[in-house]
Amino acid sequence: MATKDNDLPDDSGIGARIGAIKQRLEEISDGAMRSWESDVLPDECREAFWRSVLAAEEGPFTTDFERLTAMGVQLSEPEAMNDETLTVKLWEVIDAMARMRVFVSDTDHLSDRELYVRLWRDSLREEIHSGADDDGGVWHVDLLGTGSDEDTHLYLRFYADEHYRQNWRKSFPDFVMPQREDPPYDRDRHLPQP
Repeated sequence: MATKDNDLPDDSGIGARIGAIKQRLEEISDGAMRSWESDVLPDECREAFWRSVLAAEEGPFTTDFERLTAMGVQLSEPEAMNDETLTVKLWEVIDAMARMRVFVSDTDHLSDRELYVRLWRDSLREEIHSGADDDGGVWHVDLLGTGSDEDTHLYLRFYADEHYRQNWRKSFPDFVMPQREDPPYDRDRHLPQP
């Protein structure tokens, strides 16, 4: 039976605590967990890393939608706003996300409405560990980060530099490379950064 993270014995050695965390992760994943660790990472950092992995797997969970709402950000339905109101709301959401250390990238291929809809319907509703505020890290919402064929195509079309495109051609010679275009919108350079 798995126990919660705070039930790990604090008096045991750091190696034993890391081992207990990994054992719990093995149980959660039904033995499917795969990992690699650097030998140069200090034990304290390794333990903190594995504790964060365990927390991300065990929960409790929330969403950025819930976190924004708790901050007092009203997340109106996209259809309920005209374009001008939606643009103002979009930037309010982006700025509030940055205060939560959540940063958006690769958005210049989307109109303000398309971006808000993607955030409102998808990205802000993805489950995250409810302790994300406490870990001191930053989180990224990459609008082209799924690895799908469509995202790959859009990245190569609008964002990849020529060096990246050449390397892609070498790695995937049968891939039909899209023509390079400037993105239709100019938002990314104005987005908050970590």
